[in-house]
Amino acid sequence: MPGLFRTFLFLLALILPLTGLAATGQAVPLAVLIDANGQESIDSISSPARINDFRDLRHGFSGGYTRKVHWFRFTLQAPAADDGSSGPLVSWLEIHPSYLDDIRLYQPDPHRPGQFTEQRAGDTLPFSSREIPYRSFVLPVEFPDQQPLTLYLRLETSSSSLLILRQWSPADFHASEAGEYGLLGIYYGVVLTIFIINLWQGLWRSIPLHRAYLFYVGSGLLLVFSLNGFAAQYLLPEHPWLSNLGPSLGTLLTGVSGALFYRLVLDIDQRTPLLNLIYRSVQWFSIICLPTPFFDLYTEIATPLVYGLLLISVTGMFRSVQLWHRGLPGGYLLITAHTTVLLGSLSVTLTLLGILPGDFWMINGFQIGSLFTILSLALVLVQRVRAIDQENRLSRERIQLAEMRGAQERLARREQSRFIATLSHEVRTPLAIIDGAAQSLGYLLNSNDPNVLRRLERIRRGVSRMGALTEQFLDKDRVDDETLTIRPVPMDASILCQETVAQLDAEHRILTRIHGTTRLQADPLLLQVALRNLLNNALKYAPPASHVHLELEGDDTLLRFTVRNQGPAIPPAMRDAIFDSYVRGPQDDSVPGAGLGLYLVRRIAELHGGSVRLETGEDDEIAFTLEIPVPPREPEQ
Repeated sequence: MPGLFRTFLFLLALILPLTGLAATGQAVPLAVLIDANGQESIDSISSPARINDFRDLRHGFSGGYTRKVHWFRFTLQAPAADDGSSGPLVSWLEIHPSYLDDIRLYQPDPHRPGQFTEQRAGDTLPFSSREIPYRSFVLPVEFPDQQPLTLYLRLETSSSSLLILRQWSPADFHASEAGEYGLLGIYYGVVLTIFIINLWQGLWRSIPLHRAYLFYVGSGLLLVFSLNGFAAQYLLPEHPWLSNLGPSLGTLLTGVSGALFYRLVLDIDQRTPLLNLIYRSVQWFSIICLPTPFFDLYTEIATPLVYGLLLISVTGMFRSVQLWHRGLPGGYLLITAHTTVLLGSLSVTLTLLGILPGDFWMINGFQIGSLFTILSLALVLVQRVRAIDQENRLSRERIQLAEMRGAQERLARREQSRFIATLSHEVRTPLAIIDGAAQSLGYLLNSNDPNVLRRLERIRRGVSRMGALTEQFLDKDRVDDETLTIRPVPMDASILCQETVAQLDAEHRILTRIHGTTRLQADPLLLQVALRNLLNNALKYAPPASHVHLELEGDDTLLRFTVRNQGPAIPPAMRDAIFDSYVRGPQDDSVPGAGLGLYLVRRIAELHGGSVRLETGEDDEIAFTLEIPVPPREPEQ
């Protein structure tokens, strides 16, 4: 912040001397007559009877964007006689702004009383036609004696009808001109330096905001270069029709680039629909109107264009305050930029529209503000880049931390897999011994005692339950492995259903119905695990004497395994979580299991690009449908 303040003071120290230089010339009071149809001539308006038709102006003149012709009457005081000079007394009349099209100065002819001599100027004439080479227009006025002279000036222009006159002595004008050109050179040097620095950094190649900033600064540079008359003086001195297009094209390009840049820097998008509409409307209106200067139609579109530019300046100020409150990087700089834009553009806009009177600082003051605006916005970009760099650094740190955690999790998972594999081996071996011992004991005892048989059956059921749990844990560890790759092969789903049902102890309770296409490409081992878990889940929760229905339906795109059973209703609150791991259904205390079966079904379905869903029907019917996509067949050769 202190660096920004010092920069502002430095720029202010450069600009303040320009105020004194501009005030050296003597302002000329004006009276105006509007020639709506352009039919008046010097003979008609100089008639003594027309004096009262002129309206006195307290300050300078501004008539807005109009095609009407304006006539001005004013009086110049004769300069003081130079004791060492024997020639006529001469004053120089400086005419601003530099983008006026057709200027005609009428001076009384000393040799023909009642007649006038005509001098012509304007940016439609080659620069070489100017008697005094200057960025704007300077016309010499000769005084035959020390009496005041009343002159007339005719103005017709396609740009804003402004007129500011200053009377100079030649010596004072040359002194002021040298200082003025020097300060304007500093102005262009500062802006061009900022432009080149941002261009050289190369961020515009990857960041749209920086491209928009360069476009905005470049358009503004073209605009002020043309408005100040340097395009006609240095770039296109013999092509006035091209230099005449500079101010209007520069304004339109500034509208395009300004709306684009501020929309990006102020984070205006679909989340701010009203502001987005305003800025995009101004941008597209400027784009559509770009050809108008070539067809002499700029006067007709200039007023809504200028109002649009003023509107985005005002709304941008409020948006800047809003972003500053949110803590956006460079928020206070955005407020500074919009404050200087408003201070300059508000006065010049109201002057161009004919609301405020024409004044040297009214039409040129915005150039002072533009320096602060361009600098503030450049600093905004610097802070945004720093914020992006910091965010990228934090992102890299988060990525590194996530990679470290991922590596630790993978290591822990490998340890878990080894532990489960070891544990399952150590558990299954004694379980097999216990089961075999129970069978051998039954043969040895050869008893028909119901109590003995019941106890032996209980031992075997416990062993089977422990074995099933061990298999589920192994299956879960397998499907959760990140390195797992399914091995799909062509298969017949009907055969898979028959084999899976045959492996179950309660196969007599399962009714199978197969309809449609049964060919698919899948991992048979994983798909059998999923189908077995669906059937076991149905057998566990269905009433002991009821049947479980297995339905297989298929077509050319999808194969559906549906398992239906009667059973306790699943609460609605549990239906979304029923496929999560370690979630058990109703009656979980009386039904064996670890809550992994449906989780395994979902994971296996996802690995095949399919899905599983729960459906409930009447009479407490529950149905789980496993859907596996069927890949398209390759065309026969």
